Amino acid sequence: MADLFESLKAEVKKVNPTLVFPEGSDERIREAVHRLAEEHLVKPILIGKRDSFDESLRSLEAQGSLSIREPEEDPNIEHLVEALVERRKGKTDAEQARGWLKNANYYGTMLVYLGEADGLVSGAAHSTADTVRPALQKSLKPSRVSKEHRELLSWPKETKSWSLPTVQSTSLPTAGRLPRLR
Repeated sequence: MADLFESLKAEVKKVNPTLVFPEGSDERIREAVHRLAEEHLVKPILIGKRDSFDESLRSLEAQGSLSIREPEEDPNIEHLVEALVERRKGKTDAEQARGWLKNANYYGTMLVYLGEADGLVSGAAHSTADTVRPALQKSLKPSRVSKEHRELLSWPKETKSWSLPTVQSTSLPTAGRLPRLR
């Protein structure tokens, strides 16, 4: 099993993606981000209040191993607001966009949409609906989203094999169904 994870780590390290972690208030996420940054596997963007993070995370930021972003303190927030208003094509005004962007999942989704990050990792502290809603509402064209997709890495204790099962449905959830997805 160790060989599998070392192999996966080597592959990820080659790509070195920039990933947004909007759940910076969750200790499990902080620990994971610390490890990922320390091992230089990904370039994490941790969202949360800078002064709420311990010295080790702030030190990794000072070294350039991770970035800490506070949506309400972002000097470039107007760029995100403008992009969101443009993306929504008249369905959102700047005031509403600013309100949405105070939410870490919305803010992180816009970082991905604008190419500042390669992906977003969420769901430890937020429901599936809260995690997926920003992408469906704000950033992705519905025609580009054809199915819900979740992958799980698992392995039975009694064997040394592993599998990557995929759970899918072929329909896009409706606005009424989305809040019930958890």
